[in-house]
Amino acid sequence: MRLFLNPLFVVSATLFWANQGLEKLGIFLPYVHAYLDDIVALPITLTIALWVQRTWVFRNPGYVLNWKHIAFTVIYFGLVFEWLLPKWSTVHHADPFDLIAYSVGGVLFSFFGQEKNLIQGFPAKVS
Repeated sequence: MRLFLNPLFVVSATLFWANQGLEKLGIFLPYVHAYLDDIVALPITLTIALWVQRTWVFRNPGYVLNWKHIAFTVIYFGLVFEWLLPKWSTVHHADPFDLIAYSVGGVLFSFFGQEKNLIQGFPAKVS
C-alpha cells in the first residue's frame, strides 16, 4: 500500500478529483479541462497496475514496470480513447494532443512513479 503514497500518485489523484469537482460545478478551465485528466490518467493507471503486479502476479515488492510496459500503455490508451471510441460513439472525439498528454503522463510515471529497489536487498525485477 506504500505505493499509493507515492507523491506522483497522490498529486495525480488529487488533481483528477479536483478537476472533476470543478467540472461538476460547471467550472471549465480550457486547457486543464482538455488535458489534465489525460496527463494524470497514466500515473494513476500504471500505479494501480504496478501494485497488482507486485502484490498478486510476481509477489515481489521490488518489481518495476519497464519502458516497454509504459509505452504499451501509452499506445493502448491512444488506440482506445483516440481511435476506437471516437469511431464507435458520437460522445467521444479524437484529439491528437491527447496522445502527447498520455506520453507526458507515461514519462512522469517512468521517472517518479515507481521506486527502484523499494526494499533494500530486494533487487528490482525487470523483464
